[in-house]
Amino acid sequence: MKTFDKNSSSTPYETTDANPRHLWQFVIGTLACLGLILAILAMIYKTNHNSIKSPERFEQISSIRKNWKEIDAENQKHLTGYRWIDQNHGTLQVPIERAMELIEEKEEHP
Repeated sequence: MKTFDKNSSSTPYETTDANPRHLWQFVIGTLACLGLILAILAMIYKTNHNSIKSPERFEQISSIRKNWKEIDAENQKHLTGYRWIDQNHGTLQVPIERAMELIEEKEEHP
């Protein structure tokens, strides 16, 4: 049977056990950090959750929707209507559907 010297650096195993006090300090510290993180997240959620339901927030969202509808209507007017880009040079904007028809006709009859 082989014996090992406690002071030798060739010992193939740990000569001391883990200190339970340090283990408990680690576990308690980890749980404390986790609790702190959860408390911070709960405060952030509560602050944002209440601001979403506020009348000011609802008016802001309604205003954004109204502006979006106005912008969409303006875009549709540009996409589906005729208008002069440069009348002196004869440049005209035509609706997309008509432009695709003209390109198709041009490709069929070069």
